[in-house]
Amino acid sequence: MNTTRLAVIDTGQVNERILNKDEYRADFRKVEGASLKRTTHLSSPHAKRMFARCFYSFQASMYFISQLGRAKLDHEVVERIEQNIREALDAATDEINKAIDQAEALLKHHNIETLASYDTVPLQEQIGITSSFGRRYFDLMHKLDIVMPMMETLAIEEIISERELETRRSLYKRVVLSISTKARNLWMGVRRRMNERDARLGVIVSFLQIDTLTHKNSNRDKHLQNRLSRTRCAFGAD
Repeated sequence: MNTTRLAVIDTGQVNERILNKDEYRADFRKVEGASLKRTTHLSSPHAKRMFARCFYSFQASMYFISQLGRAKLDHEVVERIEQNIREALDAATDEINKAIDQAEALLKHHNIETLASYDTVPLQEQIGITSSFGRRYFDLMHKLDIVMPMMETLAIEEIISERELETRRSLYKRVVLSISTKARNLWMGVRRRMNERDARLGVIVSFLQIDTLTHKNSNRDKHLQNRLSRTRCAFGAD
């Protein structure tokens, strides 16, 4: 429904409110890698807000882990972290896929062919995908957008209760949110390891500087003692 004489319908204001929220903006200024440009097409309010809240912050975390982490940590450490994220993405994707399959089965069983649709304007925004992790998270967001209207259709048709709708909706949102949270926590761990490494290197450099200075002072003292010894000899000769 794009227009009606009985109600004032959104013409894009909802998307503007979402996109203008400062708390959704991730700091992407240090991300220098190339990106593959894609355009979102999200209709459900839940997927829109989840995308705005999590997508770029997730990508920033993964960029810092993969790029900055490799600059200072063993590659094996970074690869284990990346594998952890891949497994989490696999599990989340499987869970949302199962939700879609279950909803489709219910709709088919009850001979429901038309899905509920949203009267707000879809969120269509060009974004940049900086890694395979970002691409997979982008796809997961759009799967979330697929299952949401299916669940709402089942609730409208009274196949499921409003309580069950809210329970499932919250579950699916947590599944998607958990990926971004995990990436942020892992990045914080990587940053801590990097800081500890820098601190150790700083101690080693300071020790070497002290040792070098001590060695120079020792040589200077020996030189001074030699000169004094020669001077005493000269006075004795007089």
